[in-house]
Amino acid sequence: MLLAGPATAAAEGAAVLDSGRESLRLAPYLTHLVDPEGRADAAHMFAQAERGSFQPLPGDSTTFGFTEGTHWFRAQLFNQN
Repeated sequence: MLLAGPATAAAEGAAVLDSGRESLRLAPYLTHLVDPEGRADAAHMFAQAERGSFQPLPGDSTTFGFTEGTHWFRAQLFNQN
């Protein structure tokens, strides 16, 4: 999973982690991008994230069935602790 984002302030759309939470469903906060050939590296995907190429999950579901390529996921997390 590719995680990126500012750590200084809770960005809009970021999943907030706090001491009172034992678990957090990430699907609503995830975006994804498919690398059809499965050759991209993390640096390439960080650049794609900066360009806004990642898209929200369809129906907040991480179930894609059998597909070709590599699915990259991105989420912004804010740790309040």
